[in-house]
Amino acid sequence: MPGPEMRSSWPLTATMLAVTSAVALMTVGCGCGSKKKEPPKTPESIAIDQISACEPGAVNPDWEYLERAWETDDERQILELLSRAHTAEKAWRIIRKDPPAHLELLKRATRSQNHEIRSQALIIMGLLKSDNTEESLTSVMGAMMCDDKQEVRAIAAKTFVQHPTPASVRLLLKSLELDPFAGTRANAAWALGAAGDLTAVNGLRKATRDDDAFVRLRAVGALMDLKTKLGIPELIDRLVDENPMVAERAHQALREITGTDKGKNPDEWRRVFGKPLEDNLPTPTKMPSGTGDSKVNPEGYKGEGQAVPATPTNG
Repeated sequence: MPGPEMRSSWPLTATMLAVTSAVALMTVGCGCGSKKKEPPKTPESIAIDQISACEPGAVNPDWEYLERAWETDDERQILELLSRAHTAEKAWRIIRKDPPAHLELLKRATRSQNHEIRSQALIIMGLLKSDNTEESLTSVMGAMMCDDKQEVRAIAAKTFVQHPTPASVRLLLKSLELDPFAGTRANAAWALGAAGDLTAVNGLRKATRDDDAFVRLRAVGALMDLKTKLGIPELIDRLVDENPMVAERAHQALREITGTDKGKNPDEWRRVFGKPLEDNLPTPTKMPSGTGDSKVNPEGYKGEGQAVPATPTNG
């Protein structure tokens, strides 16, 4: 029995305990109050979360470069070859003999203090294709989002044209929207077309209005590769783009997506496809990449030919 000082409150306390117990039993029985346990994060997912905090083109103080990216004399010699574009092909010949043995070195090289080493390492990772791992591609994502050199970010984005991954789509969209360098934005659009993920459609639609013609060209090509009608209004608008290559690509995209040809007059297309289309996207799905801009077949090493042209070319 409770002491005298507790008697007045005991019936109320007992009632509260009874109600609390009943609620607890109901909660256990129905599972209403239980929280879904999230799976533990992998080192790669943690790294991607950290990379996501970077702002492309801004100063990212948490992104540090390595004073020494090599551990053995052989690795040091490879990095010396990578430090100059005209000798980087020799490094590629060494690495391609046993790519898995060199992935760790290449990952460290993407954080080298020498930006030429970073660039050439990323180019080689793009050539390695299926030899890359989730961890090595995470390094490429880091370079795309956090590197302070715009050329390095552009090369990193281009790597995902050869290696489209679901994990890269979110960061590519951020790069497409925020990177101040048009070359990076253009390569991000190109890679999103290769990824074949419909969640990228709205970002690409917006990119068709980019100030830079090369970005618009790549965004139009990516929508063509995704083969979705959601981008038709933007493609019709680009039929009168000030850049003739963008206008021609938009016409090509409309023909391939709709299976018809209404010519190059936007009004003719709007008569048939002029109704506003829903912004709501279908359930995200993986689609095969198309036969347009996303199709690449890198042969050999071209370390000096990776710069992004300021204006569209036929390449």
